Amino acid sequence: MRKVLIIFLILMVSFPIAHSLKINVNIHGKLGGDLEYMDLKKVVNSTLQDFKVQWYNSGSVSCKVRMEFQIYKDGKYLESLWSKEKIMNPGISEFFETYWLPTEVGNYSVKLVVHHCYEVLPGKMVNFTVISTPKPKKMLKIRAKNLPDGKIKIDVESNTSLSDVVIIPKDVPLGWIFTDAKISKVENGPETTYIEYEPSVWKKEYVTLQAFTSDGKYSSEEIDVEVKKEKTLWEKYGTGILFVLFAFLIATNLYLFSKTKSVGTNSSKKRKK
Repeated sequence: MRKVLIIFLILMVSFPIAHSLKINVNIHGKLGGDLEYMDLKKVVNSTLQDFKVQWYNSGSVSCKVRMEFQIYKDGKYLESLWSKEKIMNPGISEFFETYWLPTEVGNYSVKLVVHHCYEVLPGKMVNFTVISTPKPKKMLKIRAKNLPDGKIKIDVESNTSLSDVVIIPKDVPLGWIFTDAKISKVENGPETTYIEYEPSVWKKEYVTLQAFTSDGKYSSEEIDVEVKKEKTLWEKYGTGILFVLFAFLIATNLYLFSKTKSVGTNSSKKRKK
């Protein structure tokens, strides 16, 4: 039992050291990509705008790739929309899609910026016009919960069957990256999806979420969600579990030691008799 206790103490001391080890690998190669396809509505009439891009990794290394869609109105920057991040191996094409909710009519442009292996590659700029904004009926309900891994879990419900439901983040904290999320069909029970986000600096903030059908006909009410760095179960209870286990091992060791001592004392008394 003493050996078990000693091994356990060694593991407790060595764990943070082993956890902090890092391996750096330098890979020499070529970074590059090609825009194979970009599509959007040139005229937006009471619907969501839908940006679609197909990107080809023409380099020699695998990359994390994310699309940024910068929105301008009459040449003035308004906001950035972000696609989900994808890992792309060399020679692979991937499809990216992001939705935007127009709130005013007018002339707009979108500038594509590709974040490829942390390199910023400028793409093309395309003009479009919004002639009417969505005026949806409230037919959707959403619930949201912040998760520890930079995601928001969203449950979507509707009293009727609806297709292509998009959850749009609004009033995004400055400097944070939020993606949208899409559900192909909502019917009967709740459907679950996830919005991903990356903070510039972890602190408590709020984001507004609202669900729309992509045709702009139906929506939910807006909800505000608190986003912050949530502790994992191990971060919450790991120290306590280790303490209880450590106390249990000590108590067990002391009990066995006292029992062994008691047996030895009794044996000595019997020999004297």
